[in-house]
Amino acid sequence: AKMTGCLEINKKNDKARVFFVDGEPTYAEYGKLLGDECILEIVTWREGKYEFLIRQRTEQSNVRSNLENLV
Repeated sequence: AKMTGCLEINKKNDKARVFFVDGEPTYAEYGKLLGDECILEIVTWREGKYEFLIRQRTEQSNVRSNLENLV
């Protein structure tokens, strides 16, 4: 939907966050995993709760590949 915001994913006591601008991931973090490596990890999760926070932004950027190439 080309949305801008932050996707928060909670799995047990862990939290991952992926920021999107116009539907493309720009920054991702989960513990010590960052960027592309973080996204590759969280797409394998089979359970968890998620929430998309509309219009949340970060100036940081660490995702180098587009989502289609990562998945």
